[in-house]
Amino acid sequence: MQRYDDVVLEFLRCPLCRAPLVFLGKGKLQCTRCGRVYSVGNMAL
Repeated sequence: MQRYDDVVLEFLRCPLCRAPLVFLGKGKLQCTRCGRVYSVGNMAL
Protein backbone atom coordinates (compact mmCIF):
# COMPACT_ATOMS: atom_id res chain seq x y z
CA MET A 1 0.00 0.00 0.00
CA GLN A 2 1.29 3.40 -0.98
CA ARG A 3 1.78 6.11 1.63
CA TYR A 4 0.73 9.67 0.89
CA ASP A 5 2.06 11.35 4.03
CA ASP A 6 3.20 14.92 3.33
CA VAL A 7 2.27 14.70 -0.33
CA VAL A 8 1.65 18.18 -1.69
CA LEU A 9 -1.18 18.11 -4.20
CA GLU A 10 -0.31 20.86 -6.66
CA PHE A 11 -3.52 20.30 -8.63
CA LEU A 12 -5.72 20.92 -5.55
CA ARG A 13 -5.75 24.49 -4.30
CA CYS A 14 -7.16 26.15 -1.21
CA PRO A 15 -10.37 28.01 -2.13
CA LEU A 16 -9.38 30.89 0.16
CA CYS A 17 -5.73 31.64 -0.64
CA ARG A 18 -5.08 29.41 -3.69
CA ALA A 19 -2.06 27.72 -2.07
CA PRO A 20 -1.40 23.99 -2.66
CA LEU A 21 -2.96 21.47 -0.29
CA VAL A 22 -1.09 18.67 1.48
CA PHE A 23 -2.72 15.29 2.12
CA LEU A 24 -2.94 14.47 5.84
CA GLY A 25 -4.51 11.02 5.52
CA LYS A 26 -8.01 9.75 6.33
CA GLY A 27 -9.57 12.04 3.73
CA LYS A 28 -8.13 15.26 5.12
CA LEU A 29 -6.31 17.97 3.20
CA GLN A 30 -4.52 20.95 4.74
CA CYS A 31 -3.57 24.23 3.10
CA THR A 32 0.18 24.82 3.02
CA ARG A 33 -0.27 28.56 3.55
CA CYS A 34 -3.25 29.30 5.81
CA GLY A 35 -3.40 25.91 7.55
CA ARG A 36 -7.12 25.37 6.96
CA VAL A 37 -8.10 21.68 6.97
CA TYR A 38 -10.58 20.30 4.46
CA SER A 39 -12.33 16.96 4.33
CA VAL A 40 -12.29 15.29 0.92
CA GLY A 41 -15.82 14.01 1.48
CA ASN A 42 -17.46 17.44 1.63
CA MET A 43 -15.17 19.36 -0.72
CA ALA A 44 -16.25 20.14 -4.26
CA LEU A 45 -13.32 19.06 -6.40
